[in-house]
Amino acid sequence: MDKLGRNVGFMTNKISNKLKRYVAAELDEYGITAEQWVIIYTLYQQKQFNQKQLALELDKDAVTVARIIEILIRKGFVEKETSQADRRAYIVTLTESGKKLVDDLNIVLNQGLYRRVMKGLSKDMREAYLEALGQMDVNLSDLSTKNR
Repeated sequence: MDKLGRNVGFMTNKISNKLKRYVAAELDEYGITAEQWVIIYTLYQQKQFNQKQLALELDKDAVTVARIIEILIRKGFVEKETSQADRRAYIVTLTESGKKLVDDLNIVLNQGLYRRVMKGLSKDMREAYLEALGQMDVNLSDLSTKNR
């Protein structure tokens, strides 16, 4: 049997939990949760999504995404409008306030927390890690498709 420190599942979960706690603490100072941040950051990267596409992109339940979007609208970070192509769909975009939040948090997270977390890892190690995570994501997606 693998030692826990050499078990991929255990170590992935351990690091994920630690990282979530640190990120949550940083986000809390800005009045948002990690789930809200993921939506805001995804919109920042892609400029706009309809709600259904956003749920698929994030691998989240559409109802959960809709609920989070409503919270973000109330906080003034996102807005939604009816799609011109499909009147049943809503297009979600960041407001200027949402864009400023991302700019501020990119400094806090990318230049602060993530830099400290990645300390001692070469560029090649980081790239290999991301490649491995990407492959694991594909493998898990394949498993979930086969189990349906």
